[in-house]
Order: sequence, then structure tokens, then C-alpha cells
Amino acid sequence: MSNDAAYVIINTFALVILIMIYSNMSSLQEKLLFRQRLFMYMLKILGLQIILDTVIWILDGVPGAVVRYTNITITVIYVICGPVIFFLFSLYITAQTREKNQFAKSLVIILCIPIVVNAVIALMSIRGGYYFYYDQANVYHRGPLFLGMSITWIIYILYSVTFLICNRRKLEHRFLIPLFCAMIPPVLVGILQIAFYGLPLIWGSLAISMQIVFVAIQNGQLYLDYLTGLYNRRQFDSYLDERVKDRKKAMLMGGIMLDLDSFKDINDKFGHVTGDSALVDAAQILKTSFRKTDVICRYGGDEFVVIFYRSTRAEIDLAVKRLVENTNKFNEKEKRPYKINFSAGYDIYEYESGLSAQLFVKQIDAKMYENKKRAKS
Repeated sequence: MSNDAAYVIINTFALVILIMIYSNMSSLQEKLLFRQRLFMYMLKILGLQIILDTVIWILDGVPGAVVRYTNITITVIYVICGPVIFFLFSLYITAQTREKNQFAKSLVIILCIPIVVNAVIALMSIRGGYYFYYDQANVYHRGPLFLGMSITWIIYILYSVTFLICNRRKLEHRFLIPLFCAMIPPVLVGILQIAFYGLPLIWGSLAISMQIVFVAIQNGQLYLDYLTGLYNRRQFDSYLDERVKDRKKAMLMGGIMLDLDSFKDINDKFGHVTGDSALVDAAQILKTSFRKTDVICRYGGDEFVVIFYRSTRAEIDLAVKRLVENTNKFNEKEKRPYKINFSAGYDIYEYESGLSAQLFVKQIDAKMYENKKRAKS
């Protein structure tokens, strides 16, 4: 097989992957979120780059004035768009902890500088050959400033890595690790392609990166509650079913069922948007009260459930006490038009009882309603 054929096949394979991801992304519930729109833009730009790269490769060395001008035009567009993918990825990384309206204009302007500089040099290369030039035989050659394009990409990758490290505590590991992993293929292949021109792997590696990020997004859709970021009912049921069958666990398994008090009153008095904010606040309190290894789930509506392991009953009681303390601290510190309070029922799962997962949930749910009723009396 010729190098040309191999190059086209690899790029075609990468393009097919992108089309499949884009098709699936179009049906996801989160596609209207700012960060998911950024991801869709990345897919489009990357698809365009693959097409341009393939055309450049096919036309390289083909004689004729028309081909020459076509090559130069396409190459300029190709060079300008190259770092845009990494710019969008930088914004996508930032959007994992910030919404669109929380983006500082100064940050966006600073991140745009490398793109603008790269675009200017790309346009100047038409006559000056700084990034690239075509000889009399219409064969592409790297210019003296060729590494400048790579430096532009590196700037965005360094920003993304730094941002992830600095904000690692704000991101769940199931998102943090895939985002880090997504940067590995283009970095490794980029180094190889700088050293060995013609290595047809850079866009395929980026397609793999998009696949890594997409799997993380899809898993989030399947297993996470859209509003609170906690596990959803589906993931909880699956997890608990497995845990009750695991009789080799040396530690005690505790379960807590929680109900957000006066949630209907919050909705009726302040509206559903404020009600959603109350649910998000409740979820945040739960996250700060329990360990990262504990499973916290939005069970439905204003109900939450937590499954966790501790060595003794005293440690389980302490975990519940910490939740009460953190709830009180939140109400004292945060100026909300509402107060967050939970009614809770908890118990230890007895493996010897042979109790099913559903009956254990029913057990702690009944305890929660008993405590809720007792508090009102």
C-alpha cells in the first residue's frame, strides 16, 4: 500500500469516528449546555482539519498554477484552524467548573492571543514562507518558523493541564482522569510528527481524544443526575444490588435516606428555579459531608440516599453527625432565602439477614419518615 493510500485511509477512519460521535452527541440531553456546544465545535473544526489535511496531502506535488494557488489557500486555512481546536479544548476544560457567564473576558482575550498571532504569521507565510512554502514543483516544505505552530498548541495544552491541576478538587475523578488522558495522544503524536514530517497520526490521535471525552460525557448522561451531579437512581440501584451480594466485606455498610424539608414550600414561595438551587445546595452539603468513596445519589425529587462503609457503628453515627453540623454551618454562612434541613433515617445493612437491596432501601426510608413525623409532632 502506498503512503498516499495509507494517509487517506487513516484520515478517513478518523473522520468516521468524529461523525459517529457527532451523531450521538446530537441526541444527548446536555448538548445545549455551553461546554457541550464547545465540544460540538471541536468536532466540527477537527473534521474540517482532517478534510483539509487529506486534500493537501493528495495535491502535494501535483503540477499546475491552479493546484498551486489551491494548495496555498487550503494550507493557510489549515494552519489558522489548527490551534483553534486546542483553544476550544482550553475553554471546554475551563467550562467544567464555570458556566459561560462566569468566564472572565480577560481570560478569553488572553487565550485568543496565540490564535491571532498564529493567523497573522500564516497569512504572512503566503509570501514570506515563515510557516510553510511550496517549491516550483508544488511540493510542500516547512518554513523556518514552523515550530511556532507547535508552540501555539503547547500553550493551550499547558494551560489546560495547569487548570485541571489547580481545580482538581472541583472535578469528579470520573471526569478529571478522562480529560487528562485525552491530552496524552495528541501530545505524544505531536512530538513524533514534529520530528518526522509525513507521519499521518496527529488527526487520528485527536479523534481518539474526542472519543475519550465523549465516553466520559456519555457515562455522565447514563449515571449522573443532570441537576445535582450526584449519581442517579439507575446507578444507585445497580451499585446497591452488587453490594448486598458482596458478603466478604469486613466493614459495615450503612445507608442513609434523606428528605429535603419544606421543599414544596420553597417551590411555592420562590419558584422552581430557586427550588432547583436548593437541591444543588443540598447536594453540595452531602458532598462535603461524606467521603469521595461514598456513594451519594439523588433518589428522586427531593430525596437523597447515601451508601458508605465504616469500621464501626460509632463511625457511622459520626458521619451522620457531620452532616448535621455541615448543614447548620451552611445555613449560618450562606445567605439564601431558604434554609436547608434534612429529615434522615439510617441503618446498618446486616448481611446475615439476606435482606434484598429494595427492602433495605424501604427500611431506611421508613426510618426517615418516622423521624420526619416525630420532628413535626
